[in-house]
Amino acid sequence: MATISNKAASIAEMVDEFAARIAEIEKIDAEGYRLEAVSLANVPVPDDELLEAKVFGRPLFDQTRDGWRISRCEAKRDLRVTGEIEMLARLEAWDARREETFVASGLRALEGCLAELQSEADALAARIAKAPAATFDDIVLKAQALRIARKDGVLPPRFAAILADDERHSSDRLGAGIVRDVLALVAASTPAQA
Repeated sequence: MATISNKAASIAEMVDEFAARIAEIEKIDAEGYRLEAVSLANVPVPDDELLEAKVFGRPLFDQTRDGWRISRCEAKRDLRVTGEIEMLARLEAWDARREETFVASGLRALEGCLAELQSEADALAARIAKAPAATFDDIVLKAQALRIARKDGVLPPRFAAILADDERHSSDRLGAGIVRDVLALVAASTPAQA
């Protein structure tokens, strides 16, 4: 995976690299979902007392089709607040075994790789956005990058909101309309991203 570091890299080169990064992210993300399902299936079932425990009227666990999960991120904090230290220790011990399963499966390493790739893709997207378009083809390339990032080719919500807001300044609405139209033209003239 070669990183484009040349400041003078063309928009086309940056968009190609961005597309490659996004494809790699999607591939790794799919593998992450698979590893998470495998990991959750191998996490030990919490003991009956943990499964029946409630804090502030809410259960500590939810059962998903892939296994058991702590029902919400505040569960440990809530147990501390209520002074249920023994239950908290048991929940933390179960959670540590769950984390060991995630590490052993390679899920945590994969998540680190995914975060790094996403950071690189975000940096490339920022460079594409900041690069001045010297030609209409450059504008089309930038729209293709937006389409790759959006995956659905739909006008980003911020632009859609600006376009729909009759109270917005007309220049803001014109800008949003241009983005919408360029995206539609690019979508109509290029094959859909796989």
